[in-house]
Amino acid sequence: MKKLFVVLLLISAFYSCNKNNPETVNINEKDIASFQLSMDSIIADTTKIISTELPILIDSARSILIYEVKIMGISEKSFGKLNSYSKDGGYSTNYITNLIFEEVPLNSKNTLTDLSLNIWSYSFQEEIYNKTGKKFIFYTITDSDSNKNNALDYVDIKSFYISDIDGTSFSKVTKNNENFSEGKYISPLNRYYFKTIEETDKYNILATKHFYYIDFNKEPYQIEEYFPLDILKK
Repeated sequence: MKKLFVVLLLISAFYSCNKNNPETVNINEKDIASFQLSMDSIIADTTKIISTELPILIDSARSILIYEVKIMGISEKSFGKLNSYSKDGGYSTNYITNLIFEEVPLNSKNTLTDLSLNIWSYSFQEEIYNKTGKKFIFYTITDSDSNKNNALDYVDIKSFYISDIDGTSFSKVTKNNENFSEGKYISPLNRYYFKTIEETDKYNILATKHFYYIDFNKEPYQIEEYFPLDILKK
């Protein structure tokens, strides 16, 4: 009887724990499109306030400034602390929905994207620039409501994006169902290695790790998936 009680207690704890975790739902292109909002729709929404702060100098050679576009509901009293400078030279916030790039000498401005996203972090890749002379910005972004709770928040899948230093050539690197986990640049190889995690069940217990690298020796750069554990299967 005591053993049965312990088993029932463990089962109860298991379901109680997972009840608090949002379910992961496989998403496709239609799912992404169904939740993505355009900047035009945000501007037209009278319940939202669009704001920005003083610019950040991202490229001193070309005098490129970045303005962070932020949104709040008209009923909210304050944004709180919206950004902070991270140790790796990137800016991180939970409230950035878009970026405006201004190249001062040319008197030109452009937005990063036409969509309203949740940009968690972005950083200029100085190591890659020192190695290749090419200037890239890496982003961690939530671009879809992967857990179907009608919000772009911290429990949704985070994707990895790249753009040029002026915000052009903005491209998604990770696949739709894979959550960006971590990455590192290995300078001698001129490659950026990164890992993603794909949840394979609705309770987020089973997960598949995927490994990739971006080869910056190629023009344009190429993304390759590789399998470090393959040798163990022989």
